[in-house]
Amino acid sequence: MRKIDELACVASEEKPDLILVTESWCHSGISDEFLSIDGYVLQTDLRMDRSDTAQGRGGGLLIYAKNGVVVTKLENSVKFTQYCCFLVHDITVYLIYRSPNANAETMEAMTELVRSVGKNSIMIGDFNLPEVNWRTGETSRRALAFVEAVEDSFMTQMIDFPTHTKGNCLDLLLTNMPERVTEVGDAGRLGSSDHVMLAFRVQSGLFIPAAKRVKNWRRADWRKIREEIGQVDWRQELTGLTTDRMWAVLKRKVDAAVAKHVPERIEACRGRPCWMNQQILAAIRRKKRLWRKVRGGLITEEYKEEDKKVKNLIRNAKRRFEKRLAAKESGSNRQVFAYIKRKTKSR
Repeated sequence: MRKIDELACVASEEKPDLILVTESWCHSGISDEFLSIDGYVLQTDLRMDRSDTAQGRGGGLLIYAKNGVVVTKLENSVKFTQYCCFLVHDITVYLIYRSPNANAETMEAMTELVRSVGKNSIMIGDFNLPEVNWRTGETSRRALAFVEAVEDSFMTQMIDFPTHTKGNCLDLLLTNMPERVTEVGDAGRLGSSDHVMLAFRVQSGLFIPAAKRVKNWRRADWRKIREEIGQVDWRQELTGLTTDRMWAVLKRKVDAAVAKHVPERIEACRGRPCWMNQQILAAIRRKKRLWRKVRGGLITEEYKEEDKKVKNLIRNAKRRFEKRLAAKESGSNRQVFAYIKRKTKSR
């Protein structure tokens, strides 16, 4: 949960269109609602929990899209256990996780997947191939067929810096349209993860998020709604109907009145956790600056202290916010129910 909270803070600062997560360690006991992030939609049809380990622990994939970004799921074409693919604009994205203990069959399936990609494709994720030197092409016998498949498919590996705290490049970005991928970089660590976050920009044309329209109940004309409902001859409408049919008729009449007499408004998007404050934001920025100084070397005590500070600030801010909600003495409970709704509903 701590990493989800910090991820929500980082997302509100960086504002990426997509958030791709590997090694989520999610399982059936973790609900989609628990994983929700303000301003983003968890793509539940693309969520993949690992099922080939004890109790389903380890691995796992999650994909978040900023409100308004359309993500279309594509069916998997290869029997590789930990990958999903989807379409955004004209780009096909593959999110990959390969366990470091994966067997030879898994490597063969991943190699087959690389050979199957079409144009305008990006493969990103944790491939766990520290033995491959992408600058020189040197590799082990185990990964030789995979490297050859990357070359035969005219794909370019875009990551040229260590992505693991031990100095290995385990996370890759493979694409057959390198001219459209820009600003690839290290975005720091999330919590105490031993991998870094990757940030990159892809040229995909103009994107305008779709505005979400909701009912403006404050401006509803309740008098006209009551008049319209009151003029219905309910005895004539409902006589002889089953309970289900009665409900359908009642709902249709009420919906028609609401559509006529309740205007719509564009819903404001927070895009940040309701408990987040400037102190948390400043600490996250400082942690990121400190990581830039230490990456590739030993993690300093100063960085560890800042990482611990971020965790404590987030935990305390959430606790204070929830206590304020619980102690609220005004007559309105809207904030309480809005907060509960965000935690118990997944779109």
